[in-house]
Amino acid sequence: MKKLLSLLAVLLCTASFIFAIDAGSTLAANAGFSANTPTSIGMAPSFTFTGWMRQPMGTVGSFAAEADYRVTPDDAVIDLTLLKSTLNYGSVKVEAGRFSVADATGTIYSMPADGAYITYASRYFAANLYGAYTGLLNSRTISLQDTEGDYASSALPYDISGTPQYAIGMIRTSLPSLIKGQTFGVDGLACVNLDQKQANRMYATVFANGPVVRMLYYGLMCSASVIQDSPAGTPGSFGLMGKGNMVWYPGVLSSSLSGNLTYTTKSFSTFAAGGPSQDGSLPWSNVVDAQFGASCKPVSVALVSLTADIIAAGDNDSALSLHSFQWKLSGNIQVVSDFALTVSAGEIVPLSKSTSPYLNGSFGATLAF
Repeated sequence: MKKLLSLLAVLLCTASFIFAIDAGSTLAANAGFSANTPTSIGMAPSFTFTGWMRQPMGTVGSFAAEADYRVTPDDAVIDLTLLKSTLNYGSVKVEAGRFSVADATGTIYSMPADGAYITYASRYFAANLYGAYTGLLNSRTISLQDTEGDYASSALPYDISGTPQYAIGMIRTSLPSLIKGQTFGVDGLACVNLDQKQANRMYATVFANGPVVRMLYYGLMCSASVIQDSPAGTPGSFGLMGKGNMVWYPGVLSSSLSGNLTYTTKSFSTFAAGGPSQDGSLPWSNVVDAQFGASCKPVSVALVSLTADIIAAGDNDSALSLHSFQWKLSGNIQVVSDFALTVSAGEIVPLSKSTSPYLNGSFGATLAF
């Protein structure tokens, strides 16, 4: 009898564990266009199928996985975007697997990788320790800044042969809510190339953020980059980046108003590719970007956002000068709980003879099931 009761208890626990799994999928269709001139319009339709599952384990932690399959008229890509276990030990949280992590700026390093992230948080002190490896990622879904040599991937939907192999290490310490809700911290990031084809990169950031008055918040940060001499012979460099932002929540229509200012010197270089320009022509190097943003929910099922940027830029041989004005309008409509529509439009208006006009937009629909 005792054996039967024990067996029933095990079966009950197993069944409750299985039935606690939350899983689902989404199918997204998107049609985008871009144009540098009225006669050079490019269309980019795509379909993306995403499958995901979550397994909560009470206060102990959780397990999550997510993968997607994207198809375009000329391409097909399979990517495992998330495979993460989370364990909680009181004030310590350990995450391990494949997942995305960002540095304190959100600009230098923001991408998935395979590794572990340890977080300790108390009332007056927080610390984060992160270590990861990039060499197993799909080379067709990530892009790094200023890489050298041949990293072209094959036509296979999932290919890792063209992925730069970096060991990533990051440590962050902060004093949360130290004085009247103000947080101060430092962030260190090291990116060491293991296949000896790229330069090693190191970054350090100091940051502060918190409330100014009720519903008005600020953020300040200053970063330094040290790029070592590359195996290809490119000399090393030292660069600086400064960022500041203000966000106000008026309390009407779930709205927000924001202002952001970013400045980078000629020798600054991020790890992940990216930049302030919508057409991808500008990296975060020798630029000033002043951005103003607004968002609101005119109705409960719709979110509308607008950003406007004034950008000054220069190359390694020239000083900063006005580059462009750009705007972007985006909307998201949650038609029903399982069906959403997205729409966006943006434009680059040249402010110099060397800048090309650019117009882009997209329309998409996502069905969850």
